[in-house]
Amino acid sequence: FLGALKDRKNPLALPHILRAVVDKGGKPDAMVVVGDGPLKVATGRLARDLRVDTGMVFVGRAHDDDRPRHYANADIFVFPSRMEGFGMPVLEAMATGLPVVCSAVGALPELVRDGWNGFLIQDPDDHAAFADRIVELLRHKKLRDEMGRRALLTAEIYTWGRSAALLRDALEGMI
Repeated sequence: FLGALKDRKNPLALPHILRAVVDKGGKPDAMVVVGDGPLKVATGRLARDLRVDTGMVFVGRAHDDDRPRHYANADIFVFPSRMEGFGMPVLEAMATGLPVVCSAVGALPELVRDGWNGFLIQDPDDHAAFADRIVELLRHKKLRDEMGRRALLTAEIYTWGRSAALLRDALEGMI
């Protein structure tokens, strides 16, 4: 997970998701939480209460230069957000070849095609659904790698150059 630890990003779901992954027999090395915000302490406390605190690593806020390293050290990107505009962290993760398990809110379904480059979870608080998909990806490296390749293909569509060209074309069409 990479993002602000505030309500709309739903970081309190992360300990529940990790607990469900472990209960389903998943053996993640760790769930790394990159970010800071008002729910950091509560998320850590909940992880302790659910006895998954040894499996969660809080690294704090990442500077832009550090973000690629965090993505590169991951196998799966998990993003249980309740509300998203575009979902830049999801696109950044995809650009590094990570399959994504995220909620189906805002523009995220435009980036993630369920079952193709990641998985969409309809309810951001359906911890079991997140866990099912995470365990599936942890157990099937071939699927994880294939979705990661497809995530890269998706990310190639969303470049700044392409965005600028589309904006230029739209503005020229107005003249």
